[in-house]
Amino acid sequence: MQDAKTKMIEDRLVTVDEAFLITAEQLKFWMAQDVSPQEAMEALEIRANRITGAGWKKADWMDVGLALVKTWADH
Repeated sequence: MQDAKTKMIEDRLVTVDEAFLITAEQLKFWMAQDVSPQEAMEALEIRANRITGAGWKKADWMDVGLALVKTWADH
């Protein structure tokens, strides 16, 4: 049974805690690979104004993390 603290992602129930850990690990991976926040946002197919309002030029890792969490929440 699915409640407010779990979501179905790729045919599997994922808890809020798991989503947080997945997000954190993805961000750490991108940072270790010297990926810029702008490249990460492009990889996630986030429109330039969706998160930052000013486009990708001013995006930081917090913006990318919020986009990942929002994507999870909207799933």
